[in-house]
Amino acid sequence: GMIIGGYVMGASEGIIYVSSDFNGGVARFSGLPPAPTGHHYQVWSEGPSGDQAAADFAGADGELLVLLPALPSDMTRMFVTLEPDGPAGNRPAGPELMTTPH
Repeated sequence: GMIIGGYVMGASEGIIYVSSDFNGGVARFSGLPPAPTGHHYQVWSEGPSGDQAAADFAGADGELLVLLPALPSDMTRMFVTLEPDGPAGNRPAGPELMTTPH
């Protein structure tokens, strides 16, 4: 597999591992506090076909592993936003908190 890249924001950090066939992956976060009431974190991929929601999670004070589904093989980066609860749209509604290098 490959490491897409790590990122650090304040005391929070994360790293995303993606399998070499883009069939799945895992994101590891630490120091990302629980999302505020009515919100959740969302992992996205970005590429030529636009943004695609990959996974959502609630956050935790300790270390957190988030499993990722199959991802577009032409994606150019992955990023995390804080989203209002409800179904994920086809683009982020909330602020971008973290991004992999791109």
